[in-house]
Amino acid sequence: MMRPLDTTEEADRIQFEIFGRMSAAEKVRRMSDLTELVRATFEAGIRKRHPQYTGRDARLARIRWELGDELYRNAYPSEALLDP
Repeated sequence: MMRPLDTTEEADRIQFEIFGRMSAAEKVRRMSDLTELVRATFEAGIRKRHPQYTGRDARLARIRWELGDELYRNAYPSEALLDP
């Protein structure tokens, strides 16, 4: 696997060792936490671009971006197509 360009060889080795010692459950928890952080950051960007959006609007705009219009329409047929 390629090392990230902004990571030294030593840091990459240490991180790999740390992840290797984690249980599967801990890896899933960490991934879930990081996913939520990315979603929150994305929604904050949406709110910055669209200050009139509520928190719910930003969440729906993010979901639309993740799913694409067709799936979003199927899942949320009565919701507006809000720009992310």
